[in-house]
Amino acid sequence: MTGPASTAPDGVEASGRPPAGGTAWLITFTDLVALMLTFFVMLFAMSKVEHRKWQNLTDALAYNLNAVRELPAALPTEWLDIESDEPLSAVDLDYLAALLKENIAAEPLLAEAVLWRLQDHLVIALPGELLFAPGATELEPSGRAVLAAFGGLLRHVTNRIEVTAHADPRKPGGGFASNWELSLARALGVAQILEQTGSHGPVVARGLGDGRFEALSAQLAPARRLALARRVEILVRSAAGEQP
Repeated sequence: MTGPASTAPDGVEASGRPPAGGTAWLITFTDLVALMLTFFVMLFAMSKVEHRKWQNLTDALAYNLNAVRELPAALPTEWLDIESDEPLSAVDLDYLAALLKENIAAEPLLAEAVLWRLQDHLVIALPGELLFAPGATELEPSGRAVLAAFGGLLRHVTNRIEVTAHADPRKPGGGFASNWELSLARALGVAQILEQTGSHGPVVARGLGDGRFEALSAQLAPARRLALARRVEILVRSAAGEQP
């Protein structure tokens, strides 16, 4: 007598073997991959990495993966001297007069300088004896120091600067044929020092000789009148000067 036919569980053939095309092989494959990965990790951990090669690798990766890089700025190979077409603007005379008075008062070397304002310019008068020896056109060391101090005050003044030198009516010495030649030589010497020590642009020099002597008051003592006649005046015009 035969018993009832037994039925195989799902996924198993009657012969006891798993059906063809199953997924059981994935378990073995996963174990194999895990063992190989563990092997290579241990192999890498026991190996010695050369620092230089590793640094080169990381630098190369950082350079290529970094999208934003600071590129070196191109430096000029030549310097071009380009003159600006923008005209210079002159400094207001009222402001400049107040500023110069304050600085002149604070500078002991300029104690004998006298400043006054006219309609279109400022006048700073310096005694001739402060700058030159009698009849000479070469500046004394003390005179150079005075002009250097004043030139520093004009460093940022863009107004037109002029130098006017005067002389007394007596016959000049030093080989000069006239007081005009003497005064012009003195004006040129003063202008040169101002240009060297701080004037923003070229300084205009004029010699007037004794042409303004009669404008000095006759009420002054003769010695005082002659001393004032030998003055040197620095004029600051209301208009802007030429560009250097």
